[in-house]
Parts: sequence; C-alpha cells; structure tokens
Amino acid sequence: MRRLASIVTLTLAMLPMAARAFSVSPAILDLSGERGQVAGSTITVINTDDRDKNFYLLAVKFEPREDSSSPRFIPYAEDHAGLPEWISFADDRVRVPAEGKLEVPVRIAVPDDAASGTSYAAVLVSDAPYDLVASQGAPIQARVAVLVFFTVEGETDARAELLDFLPVSPAAIQENVTRTFRLRIQNQGNVVLAPAGTIVATDVFGRVVASADVNAEGSRVTPGLTRTFEVALVEDEMAVGPVTATLKVTYASDQPALFSSDSYWVFPWPFVIAAGFVCVMAVMLLRGAVRRRG
Repeated sequence: MRRLASIVTLTLAMLPMAARAFSVSPAILDLSGERGQVAGSTITVINTDDRDKNFYLLAVKFEPREDSSSPRFIPYAEDHAGLPEWISFADDRVRVPAEGKLEVPVRIAVPDDAASGTSYAAVLVSDAPYDLVASQGAPIQARVAVLVFFTVEGETDARAELLDFLPVSPAAIQENVTRTFRLRIQNQGNVVLAPAGTIVATDVFGRVVASADVNAEGSRVTPGLTRTFEVALVEDEMAVGPVTATLKVTYASDQPALFSSDSYWVFPWPFVIAAGFVCVMAVMLLRGAVRRRG
C-alpha cells in the first residue's frame, strides 16, 4: 500500500518571511500501528539563528487541496478531533541552542475504537507561543509544518480511479514540442496514496519521442479526495505525424496500474517550412548548375 514518496520540504513561512531562522525535518511522517498501541517517531528542529531559541509545538488538523498546493491548516480551537488528539509531546516547548538542533519525540496513542485507514494531521513548530497568539493576536514570526499520515492497521483498502486524462489545450494538430496533460486521480479507499507513473509519447514508428514523470514531487491523495496533476510532455526527438501519449500510474503494490492514452498529430510548421525552403534552393542551384554546363 505504502510507497514512500520523495520527501518534499513543506515550509510555511508566515509574517514576516525574512524572520524565519529555523527548519524542521522530515517534512512528512508516514507511520502505522494497531488499535490500542502507542507509536512514535521524532522530528528534528534546527535553529539557524546565532542565539538560543524556544520553539513551540502544536498538533492540528489540515485540509488537503485538490491541486498540489499547500493544505489549509485548521486552528486548534476550531477543530482538533481525531489524530491531533492522539499526538502528544513530552513538552510542547523545546529550547534549541544557537546554530544547533534537537530531536523531539512525537508520541501517537491509538484509541481502541479507532477506525482502520489513514488519518492525517500536522505538527506545527513555531517560534512564538500559540496561546499568546490566540489570546493577544501576537504575530507569529514563523512556523513550519510536518505532515503526519498515520494508518491504523486492520481493514485497509487501497483503491483509486483515474477520472480523466486530457490535454490542457486540446488541438488536432500540435505545432510545438511541448504538450501539457491534466489527469485526475480519486482515492476511493481508506488509506493515503502516493501515485506515481509516467507518460510516454511514441510516434507512428514506435519511437519514444517524449516522456515525463507523473507526480515526481510525491504528492499524497488522501481518502475521499480527488487530486489534479499537470504534466508537461517535452519532445526529446523530432516527431512528425500521429503521436500517442500513454499514461501508466501505480499507487499500490497489490493493485493493478491505471492506464489511459491520447492521440494527436505533430506538424512542426517552422521545421517543415525551413526544410521546404532548403529543398527549393537546392533545386534552383542544381538547375543553375545544369544550365551553365549546357
């Protein structure tokens, strides 16, 4: 079920951006456990400032978006049911020495009645106390989010459907060497998915003229969400005539891949015109040479 995606830095710099003087790793925690168990991991807070600093931890819910942009973080006071309640820290305030780093344990206590499947939350690390911000409106200098995906083992279901695979700007005849495709994948199961795959374009002779990775950033598709991906297909080889772009996406080791295709014509007008001009000039020069000899 679980394919570890490339770890993508997900730093959310708030006001002011220049004030951020720390980072947190990793950007994603991908964990699992059984009901009634306590699972755990660590995150590393790195203080790049030249003085010791306090940092504050808070687990919150987030809403993923259909595109691959940053999720919306839900204020703790607004809603924190579910995984944020399972997450705890030895202390929600840690002190990191100047230009140093500190490993912070993250503890997840799974309730006995937790439903199978993936829950998700975020651990926010800030250099200002969250209660002070909430009560006095004090500005947050900076905050960094670590996304937590936790799968409760049991009746898990990894299932996805490819809703569509279409060119962004459909055209019967393609004039340039770049074609952008948009595909939508819907997670119909109860576990988070990290789909990955390729789009391969072949010409009428079977030559591969272009290829591109799908979801190279490792974006996740959470249960019940439909995510849109855009992939730019840049031709590596000159193609003329009919071209077929074939999509193959995998999302779970025990599930069949998702396939689709789209056909279009490539007619590089500038190249054809230039080639025609060269041919005309060559014929004219050849005729001139023949006349001179005659």
